[in-house]
Amino acid sequence: TFMVKSPSTDVVVAQVKTGPELTLSVYPSSTVGPRQLFDFSGSFLNWVNDIPRPLPDRLITLYREGVAVATTTTDAGGAYYFRGRSENNPGSYVYYTIGDSLQSNSITMTVTSTPVSTTITIAVDKTLLKSGENATITGKLTDQYGAAITDTYVDLIVNALTSSIRGYTDQFGNFTMLFPLGIYGPGTYDLNTYYSGAGMLQPSQSPTVTVTIQKDATSITVSIDPLSGSAPLTLTVSGRLTRNSDGQGLWNKSVNLLVDNVVVSSVSTDSMGNYTFTYTINVAGTFAVETEFLGDSEYLGCEENGEV
Repeated sequence: TFMVKSPSTDVVVAQVKTGPELTLSVYPSSTVGPRQLFDFSGSFLNWVNDIPRPLPDRLITLYREGVAVATTTTDAGGAYYFRGRSENNPGSYVYYTIGDSLQSNSITMTVTSTPVSTTITIAVDKTLLKSGENATITGKLTDQYGAAITDTYVDLIVNALTSSIRGYTDQFGNFTMLFPLGIYGPGTYDLNTYYSGAGMLQPSQSPTVTVTIQKDATSITVSIDPLSGSAPLTLTVSGRLTRNSDGQGLWNKSVNLLVDNVVVSSVSTDSMGNYTFTYTINVAGTFAVETEFLGDSEYLGCEENGEV
């Protein structure tokens, strides 16, 4: 700024604005709640004898607490614009811009201690699972302004209890997790996703979806030796118990031997699912011989018949 004086006196008669000027302002206010949107705008002008001349296509960098957070360029009129979102936590944060090594005025943004509600969703790709099968659970975490809450964990609630299954939100607030991951057996489960909150962000829980894990079907074979003879006749009855999903033998499962529909003995299967009975029939006749697995908390039952 230059002062022009009258040649006959020392009285200032005019002030002439000259040189570059970088300005910064905020809308709607420098006091905001957590995670609220606000707009920075400014202009980059070169003043020549009180006449502003725009400086277009100049790189402008926005700084927060001395750290560069965004860049843009001035338009044909020398104006520029940034859209920001306030921090999660209350406090005061100083912003300014720099262009061509010239720093603008500073603006202190004050974030108030105002709770911010959140919303979390849940969806599953299937609600009826076979044994050993997983459902894919997806959802999204947002704040009350609809903005994504990123880079944070969400938990899976199973039958009202927090499980060890967790997801992690991406840049859009989306997350994915699998259930049951071998942790839960057959049964019916009520599932919710849950965000525990952070700072001014409040906790939230999704609606409930119900997923049922079915018991695995099983098969049993039976071999009887001999099939005929004179009383008393000692039989060797053997076979194997397997699950249908992959044919694997089932270990330590109780198998019953029935003769004419009466349980006469029980044994447990070995590590391969095999079983063996030895049984003596003391009278002559024709007898129905059957082996059965009654099922348990994981597997459906099955049976197989023979005749002696």
